[in-house]
Amino acid sequence: VPGAPVIKRASPLKAVFADSEAMKKRARMALLKPQFQVESLYHTTGIAQKIARSSAFEISTMAAIFLNAIWMAIDADHNKANFLADANPVFQVAENAFCTYFFLELLIRFCAFKAKRDCLKDKWFVFDAVLVFMMVCETWVLTAIILEAKDVGVGLNLGSMSMLRMVRMVKMLRISRMARLLRGLPELFILLKGMKAASRSVLVFMVLWLIIIYIYALFVRIIAGDKVEWFSSVPGSIQVLIEEGVLPKHSRLFREATKEVGELWPVLLSFVMVASVLLMNMLIGVLVEVVSAISSTEKDGIQVMALATDLQEVLTGLGYNIHEHVFNEKDIEKLVAEGEFARVVSQAGTDVVAFAEMGHTIFEDRCGEEVRFADLLDLIHNMRGSNPAQVKDIKSSVRAIKAAVKESEHAMYTMVLEELNELRVDLHEVKMMAHDLKMAAAAEEEEEEAEEETEKQ
Repeated sequence: VPGAPVIKRASPLKAVFADSEAMKKRARMALLKPQFQVESLYHTTGIAQKIARSSAFEISTMAAIFLNAIWMAIDADHNKANFLADANPVFQVAENAFCTYFFLELLIRFCAFKAKRDCLKDKWFVFDAVLVFMMVCETWVLTAIILEAKDVGVGLNLGSMSMLRMVRMVKMLRISRMARLLRGLPELFILLKGMKAASRSVLVFMVLWLIIIYIYALFVRIIAGDKVEWFSSVPGSIQVLIEEGVLPKHSRLFREATKEVGELWPVLLSFVMVASVLLMNMLIGVLVEVVSAISSTEKDGIQVMALATDLQEVLTGLGYNIHEHVFNEKDIEKLVAEGEFARVVSQAGTDVVAFAEMGHTIFEDRCGEEVRFADLLDLIHNMRGSNPAQVKDIKSSVRAIKAAVKESEHAMYTMVLEELNELRVDLHEVKMMAHDLKMAAAAEEEEEEAEEETEKQ
């Protein structure tokens, strides 16, 4: 309608908490797509592709990355020089060794590509290429420029803050090579995916957390006025509430570290929130899950042991040698009729009637094979009502339903066939009776005609 207000459809709100079913669906769809394998882009012959495909090459690279990360800690503690050219020879040798290895590693991988432009399709190669480029600039290019300037006698303002910040940034970015270790430890990848899936939920709670802190900071600032030094300003009140109220265990760390360098406060806050709050709570969740799994396993083992003991006593009392005897379908039918066997099966949580009805299906799954004591024990244990349903259980149920339908169909066919035979017999008798009646009526008509002719004569 002209002039009518346009009603916009509300955009659906994203769920605050992670939807496990949606995540599983996205994972399945991702797995259905062709998986990227960088080895498919390599040459099929040659030294470079052979080295790049080898597991020893991958392991040595992971070891070099790990050692380089440790060396960065040693360098940060003991190397006081701002530039490699002014450092101790030990640091120079180590830096050049790491730079040489990573450069050669990247070169070998580059040479292994059949089409060199395909290297851009490998995200790990592009990531490593950027890091190696910065490492080469810092270790070789910048050092060569400094040494050449000293030989020529040209003065460079190497102590400027911008230059120092750039060098420090390059050194800090080097630690990002540790991300490649995730390829060798998929468990870390799972934890990172968990953190990513929970990021929206955590962000929502963080916003609510900051809102509450801000509101209380305003309250304490207004109430305290200038009487309390801690609450002399709203930003100061927020800082105090976070350090002393929310994270009291780390308040001394915040105070001591930020006295000289105030920029450390957001860095330390992010570290505490990620390492102490987020990861520790994830660790608690993982430990609870592991303890729950172990408890379930131990409880299951105790139940199996008790079932095995009771079943062994019952079968031995019935004259079965559990070490040598093999059970067939007829044995199962006899055992179900025994009261003690039915009692043991019921105590294990298995429906005796269902176990008896599924006997035919059990042996059908085994293609008619006989089962021993351990197999019988496993069958009883797996048919407990408390067990979660699995695909094989559904298949067994479908097979049992098909068998029941087939038996019912056969019984119904037999019954209908018998009734049809009886009906055929009855119809034949009726037909014979009708024939006899017809013949009798014809005979009577003939007699009447004969009598009429006699009377006329």
